[in-house]
Amino acid sequence: MDFEQSGGYIAKSEKLVTLYKAMNLLPAVLFQIIIIVFTFLCVYVPMVINTQILRHPNTKYQMKKIIFMLLVLLTVAACKEESAISTDLYIYLDFTEGQDYSEHLEADIDKYIGLLDADGENSRNYGTIKVYPLHDVSAGMSKTVKLKEGKSSFEGNKFLRKKEVEEFKTKLLDKMVEVNSSYTGKELNNSYIFTPLCKGVKKLNKSDANRKVILVYSDMLENSDIANFHSKSMKYESLKASFDKACGIDDASDIEFYIVHPVDKKNDHKIQKAADLWTKYLIEKGVDEDAFHFDTSLISSN
Repeated sequence: MDFEQSGGYIAKSEKLVTLYKAMNLLPAVLFQIIIIVFTFLCVYVPMVINTQILRHPNTKYQMKKIIFMLLVLLTVAACKEESAISTDLYIYLDFTEGQDYSEHLEADIDKYIGLLDADGENSRNYGTIKVYPLHDVSAGMSKTVKLKEGKSSFEGNKFLRKKEVEEFKTKLLDKMVEVNSSYTGKELNNSYIFTPLCKGVKKLNKSDANRKVILVYSDMLENSDIANFHSKSMKYESLKASFDKACGIDDASDIEFYIVHPVDKKNDHKIQKAADLWTKYLIEKGVDEDAFHFDTSLISSN
């Protein structure tokens, strides 16, 4: 293909993109036209409805039919789209061994949007993402980023929404990198997992969001005064009693859990045992079996 042909194809492509964008704006434009016509009929027509021209009963009847049909169109247009869904997502990063999550965060950024269900055809959906270092969930250490609700197809277009989502992703990644940079390379003497997660569950139970999700990057090997997952003698009943005494979870039935654990051949047996213990405990607290995910990578169920 020579340069002249290539230029022709590029020009055609640009025209197609422009045409596609214009077609995408049609619903919003049509909606505005309907509003203008409806306003005209409701405001101007009553002013002249008593003139000789419109006094004929049949004319009045036809005018009422038109106004009624416009009302039906507006109602259908407003009810056609489902309501946007809101999601609260809490992300916890375990820095017990001074881990560096920079690669994980960058690789999973699109999956966070998937957990908010704010991609593709569901781009109107919105939510809040809170990022915590797992051992320190104080207000000063957490980072919060909010994605606002997208407009309906009549009020906006998906190109603008895509830009909003991309800006949200950039801001979210910046905040997560900020948390990661503050703790990477700083090993801790203990591993606190249960208490921060318990507090997160209680906060989410007070939330009005339609969906509530907890994502944890950790091997889930608690090593604190509450429990020691490295102990060979640890039994489930004693673990449950310690957990309930430290911070009782009354109900976690509305929450989805995603646990992303590292590939660690040295502690693989301990991690698998921890998976069994956490699964049993959280399911007993109401978490649906299909809403609990324990894997080496983040796989959204949406």
